[in-house]
Amino acid sequence: LLSFLSFIFCSSMIEFSQLKLNTPLQPIKESLFKKHDLNLFIKRDDLIHRHISGNKWRKLKYNFEDCINKNKNRIITFGGAFSNHVVALSYAAKLYNIKSLAFIRGEKEYAKNSSLSFAIENGMQLIFISRSEYRLKERSLIFNKTFLKNDYYVEEGGANLLGEKGVSEIIKEININYDYLVSAVGTGTTVFGISKNNNKQTVGILILKNQAFIKNLIINQKHKGIKIFSSYHFGGYAKYTKELIDFILSFKEKHNIILDPIYTGKALFGIYDLTKRGFFKKGSTIIFLHTGGAQGILGFNEMNNTRLRLLDNI
Repeated sequence: LLSFLSFIFCSSMIEFSQLKLNTPLQPIKESLFKKHDLNLFIKRDDLIHRHISGNKWRKLKYNFEDCINKNKNRIITFGGAFSNHVVALSYAAKLYNIKSLAFIRGEKEYAKNSSLSFAIENGMQLIFISRSEYRLKERSLIFNKTFLKNDYYVEEGGANLLGEKGVSEIIKEININYDYLVSAVGTGTTVFGISKNNNKQTVGILILKNQAFIKNLIINQKHKGIKIFSSYHFGGYAKYTKELIDFILSFKEKHNIILDPIYTGKALFGIYDLTKRGFFKKGSTIIFLHTGGAQGILGFNEMNNTRLRLLDNI
C-alpha cells in the first residue's frame, strides 16, 4: 500500500512539475495593428496545462496550498454545468489526492456532459441545486448541511484573495515594455489580481451583461487603474453571434491559437474593435492575457448544437 501511495504521489509531482509557468508572449502580426501603430502580444497562459490551464491554475494554487497547510481533507466549490473552474479544481484535487465536491447550478442530467463527466472521472462528488438555491450559495441550507469542519471552501471561479494573489504573479513574468494589459472579466478575480502589481493600464472586457456588479466591486474594493468595457458580451454569459464565431475561426486559421466563445473570444474581439475605434494610443504595446478555457468549447457545442471545428484532439 505504501509503495502504491508513493507511486501516486510521485506521479502527481511529476505532472505538477510539467506545468508550463512563465508562459510565452506571442506576437500577433496583422495589418489592423500596423495601421494603428500598435503592437499586440498574447500571454499564452492557455499553455500552462491541458486541464488546469490559463487563470485556473493561478487562482487555485494558493488555495490548495492553504487547504493542505490547514490539514483539510476535502475541498468544496460552486460552478455551472460547463464550468472551467470545476473541471480544473477536480483535476488538481485528484493530483493532490484531496477529496472534492462541487455544487452545480442545474439539473442532474448535466452530469452526462463532457465537463462534468470528466470531473466525476477525477473523483469529484457533485450536488445539483436549483438556480434559486444557487443564488444563495454560502447561505443555502444544502451548503450548510454539507459543509463539515474539516472542509475547505473555494468560491465560484476561485474568486478570493488567494486567487488574486496567484494571478498577480503574471506581471513579474512579463519582460517587455507595454502600455495595456487586457483580460476577459467574469468574476473579476483575474483583472483585480493583475491590477495589484500592474503600474500600466489594466483593461477588462466584461463577458456578462451585469456590468454594475463589476463596477461596484471596483468602487467598493478600491481597485485602481482598471478600465472596464461592457459592450462585448454578445447578449450575456455564453451567448454568441455568428460574427463572434467567425472571428474565433478566422483567428485560429491565421494564428493557430484557440479562443473559446465564452471568455477569450469575446475579449480579443473587443481588442480588435477598440483598436478600430482608436482607444489605444498610437505607438502602444498591448498584452492580452489568454485565460484558457478551451475545454468549455465542447460544452458550448453540446449546449448550442454547434461545431466550432477548433478542437480536433481535446
